[in-house]
Amino acid sequence: MRIRAARFNGAVSAWLEVDNTTAAVTASLVVYNGQPVATAGTLTSIASGSTAQISIANFTPAYGPVSGNPCTPSPNFLNSLEQGQLYDVYYIDPLFLGGTITPIATMNSADYLNKPGYFLIGSIVTATASAVYQPSTYNDLGSNATLSPGAAIDGNLGTYATAKSTNQNVVGSEHVLTVTGTLPGTSSPSISFTDANFISDAGVMGPTLPITDYTVSILGSTITYTFGDDDAGANITISYNAISSSTLESFLSEIIYSGFPAVVVGSGKMLNVSVAGTLMNHGSVGATASIVLVNASTGSTTTLSSTSTTFAQTDITESIASGTNLADLSVIISSTPPPTADGSIAGDGWGYQVYEIYIE
Repeated sequence: MRIRAARFNGAVSAWLEVDNTTAAVTASLVVYNGQPVATAGTLTSIASGSTAQISIANFTPAYGPVSGNPCTPSPNFLNSLEQGQLYDVYYIDPLFLGGTITPIATMNSADYLNKPGYFLIGSIVTATASAVYQPSTYNDLGSNATLSPGAAIDGNLGTYATAKSTNQNVVGSEHVLTVTGTLPGTSSPSISFTDANFISDAGVMGPTLPITDYTVSILGSTITYTFGDDDAGANITISYNAISSSTLESFLSEIIYSGFPAVVVGSGKMLNVSVAGTLMNHGSVGATASIVLVNASTGSTTTLSSTSTTFAQTDITESIASGTNLADLSVIISSTPPPTADGSIAGDGWGYQVYEIYIE
């Protein structure tokens, strides 16, 4: 076979004829001396909370001008790293096999430099996350309870609190009516009476006398008992349980998110409310909903949203003034349903799905 030497700078020697020799890959010492074997962009970083993560893409190493076997990092990310720090990521492959390799992150180059079989994938400064401040508590004041109120401050944009007002039928209380009378002296005698509030039978009806031969009919709010012929002319007392008529009532929504940390911020901070406008049933005419930022220290209020139309999830933002103590801030989310006098029906409602509230 014929061989020649190749340097990293591209210089090559003349070809040399070599017989009866077993060939192998020979790498220049430069690949053990801090020269990355992967291309730029193989390493990327993100930050979350107080830690950072480095992701490592698949790559084909270059040992000087010689390409090795493709490498698949496993794991393909390294987490729980410090933010804003320079990390070297290397792997160990003394036989140049490639395939599945194990990446290792270090801030000490002595871990891999000048060690045969240790190869530097690359170096990267880990990402730095901006401080994120969220409310720590809420006070649900509305007559219509907020569903999953904590979901608006759980750091998860995949969950949401439902703060809606609604109109609902409120059923009246059960009551007892007693009627005493004398049955007419005719065949199939009957007695009728009217309960103006009656809307349904509560399940307990019947005469107090031991008479079992009777039927009951209800027409609107009129109840009629009809008895057998042998009860004609009898004195009778009837008691029954009934449910009085229902009314359509409005249940309002109001929830206050507060408890931001006691941090005085500089410029560039922004309140973010990730929210969607949502409608229940057929109409929202006359309904209102609003999101208001309150500063307890200055007494100022800022309306971030006021709407009666549906909209998809979006971020509503408001700049936070430099020097603001975040502990003074609260976010009030409230809504009222359509007026009950305007043709609203039970179940009509209006409000917000609140995915997340935070300052960054």
